[in-house]
Amino acid sequence: MAAKPEKIFRGSGVSPGVVLGQVLKYESHSRLLLKVHVDDVEAEARRYLRAIEASKEQLRALKSRLEAQVGREHGIILDAHLLMLEDRSLSSEIVESIRAGHANAEWVLMQATERLVHAYLSLKDEYFRERHSDIEHVAERILLNLSGDRPFSWEHLAGDQIIVSRDFSPSDFATVDLTKVRGLVLESGGRTSHTSIICRGLLLPAVIGVREILSEIVTGDTLLLNADDGQVFVHPGPGRIQAVAGRLESSGNHAAENGIAPPPPAVTRDGT
Repeated sequence: MAAKPEKIFRGSGVSPGVVLGQVLKYESHSRLLLKVHVDDVEAEARRYLRAIEASKEQLRALKSRLEAQVGREHGIILDAHLLMLEDRSLSSEIVESIRAGHANAEWVLMQATERLVHAYLSLKDEYFRERHSDIEHVAERILLNLSGDRPFSWEHLAGDQIIVSRDFSPSDFATVDLTKVRGLVLESGGRTSHTSIICRGLLLPAVIGVREILSEIVTGDTLLLNADDGQVFVHPGPGRIQAVAGRLESSGNHAAENGIAPPPPAVTRDGT
């Protein structure tokens, strides 16, 4: 069988290192959310508030797990997510919108999320602009609790995974088996994002802002990640691998070297 042609992508290296492994396509929960008329608005409001409480409980558990895996300073990052969930003014606004519009909780939540994200993206300061991703991650967690999710197990995966995703939230670090992850490639993100900060703390090679890579890969593809130069090679040729042989890190066992244990055998993306 002929070798697959090499594909080259470029982004920004936010945590250095050069690793070779196989793609684990870690897709976000993208949904088509429609506005649905709700007759019993009080029941719908209660459903939303139950999802908020479930999200808080999950985040507290994930925070403890993240602190155990990568250090207390990184677990603190999830405090910002918890504060958003505890914002009574925002919850009240959404509940009132459900009542006034007789609309489903998912629709109202996404309308509020889009308004907040737009407001953050309009800010001039890069650090605060990057916080729009925190809002999206919190909204995604609430949506998961409104709709449910299937479990994902790391048990049978090889130890050479390079996660490729649109985004990756701080809480995701607590739900994956970091002893099996060699690197991270994201289509979105910035140097000051919480995810980038955690990658540097873990010494996990990472490249962000890699445009349109998800549509060009499948899980199991061979991938060479050069985070030193912000380059990603899918189906790298022998010459390409040989050129960086002296810089290749032996494995993704940064986690093992830092005493990080794997999570429980089966988890969902939201850690439940």
